[in-house]
Amino acid sequence: MFVGFSCIGIIAGTVLTESGQSGPEFTLVTGILQGLACGVFLYVTFFEVLHKELAENQDMLKTLSVIVGYSVITLINLFLPD
Repeated sequence: MFVGFSCIGIIAGTVLTESGQSGPEFTLVTGILQGLACGVFLYVTFFEVLHKELAENQDMLKTLSVIVGYSVITLINLFLPD
């Protein structure tokens, strides 16, 4: 099911991007699709990967690595322009 929706999302994004349109409707649809994609990545990261990794053993190094990695990516996104 995930694979099917991923393909549909890729096709929809490609069609929208290649259409050459602009305006508030285009911006809204693009924002919704990007939000859905971001939600998928966050869900997989926090509920599938990190949950299993951190549940196996209570290693502070793993937890510290997650915090440092998240902080570095956040700082890069804050200080580097698009």
